[in-house]
Amino acid sequence: MSGIVLVGLGVSGLACALELQQQAAGFSAFEREPVVGGLTRSERMDGFTFDYGPHVILQTPELFGRLDLALEDCVCQSAIFPNLGQLISIPAPIQHHLHRLPVAERVKIFLDIVRRNLNPRKKISGSFQELILAQSGKTLFHLFFRDYELKRMRLPLAEIDAAMPSRIQPPSLPYLFGLGQASRQVACGGNDTRFKYPRAGGIDALPKAMLHRLPPTRLHLQHDLLEIDPLQKQVVFANGRSEYFSSLVLSLPLPEVVARLQNPPPAILEAAKHLVYSSLYVLNVGIDSPSRLPWAIARIPKQDVCFYRVSVPSNYSKASVPDGLSSLTVEVAHHEQRHPLSTLEARRLIYQDLGRLGILAAPQQVVVEWLHNIRYGHVVYTAKTRPALALIFSYLSQHGIYCCGKYGEWRDMLMPHAIESGAAAAHKALTQ
Repeated sequence: MSGIVLVGLGVSGLACALELQQQAAGFSAFEREPVVGGLTRSERMDGFTFDYGPHVILQTPELFGRLDLALEDCVCQSAIFPNLGQLISIPAPIQHHLHRLPVAERVKIFLDIVRRNLNPRKKISGSFQELILAQSGKTLFHLFFRDYELKRMRLPLAEIDAAMPSRIQPPSLPYLFGLGQASRQVACGGNDTRFKYPRAGGIDALPKAMLHRLPPTRLHLQHDLLEIDPLQKQVVFANGRSEYFSSLVLSLPLPEVVARLQNPPPAILEAAKHLVYSSLYVLNVGIDSPSRLPWAIARIPKQDVCFYRVSVPSNYSKASVPDGLSSLTVEVAHHEQRHPLSTLEARRLIYQDLGRLGILAAPQQVVVEWLHNIRYGHVVYTAKTRPALALIFSYLSQHGIYCCGKYGEWRDMLMPHAIESGAAAAHKALTQ
């Protein structure tokens, strides 16, 4: 008997399962790992709780009201180290704190804003670089956006499509003079200075709370998806188990979905070549002293620094470290062809640059570390990505196959949007 089959139990897959259950629909859910959560997971080492990557909860979808999940309201500073001659930091987002920049830079930004406002608005259909320049002007582009986005995506911004989803906000004159609302907030303002985070257990508490609401009989862990046969509407797992489906929902990265399709049309294989991404090394370290840093998240565009972002989880979650200690999470983007970087070299550069910036006094302060690689870190759009996505999703939907989550839909999204994506995929599966 065929029914709805769900593969991948990260937060989007779990949200899909919860929505199916809410609708009293029959389904079977499978996960490759022995635990659920995907990248929204935590590891515990010597009293420290490390997340797989920096995760905070910026919004709480309706689903959260059904979960037994204790959340803490966090108010933290967030900093940016712009490309200036001297090493100074300003609060994030940079567009809301322009009045903190040196006078010479503020004059340039003022002229950029005036030029932008005098010119008639036009739709940018070229590159991501053209879009940022048109919205933010040359000064902010060189102070922050150019190098920060290049370090995140490891692809020249001129080669990235302007249509790529982006959360970049254009600057405005009130913020240049310190008159914007965010500049009056106690904790800097911006999207990542006020958020929620699990009171205990790290971000792992979220998928565990979602899992608790699901019937164990419908969940099957340690099932690695091997093949998808769209014509026979069947999935096969590495352990030999197979399932027929009426609808299939996948939260796997889209390139992995295409790689598992049996006998896909050549055009689908060609389209998958345009699913561009950057990978991430994430270094989590436990430190033998309290944090001296005033911020919880810092963005660093400087090209002579290997990482683009540093987080201080112990500044927003005291439960993540033993008393009197602290922790750091450092992110370095790379790619096997465009920007190759070995694990050993990444580790060496991270510690070198943490010392240069005064973030970590000495590597000897580190009492525990965990360095891991996330193959699919950031999705990147070139001019051929959107047509490729349209072709792939059209083919999949014709066979009752739907994708959800950041990597399944292959678009940038925050955790709440990933949860909403899973719920939306459930409704597509139900109407198949």
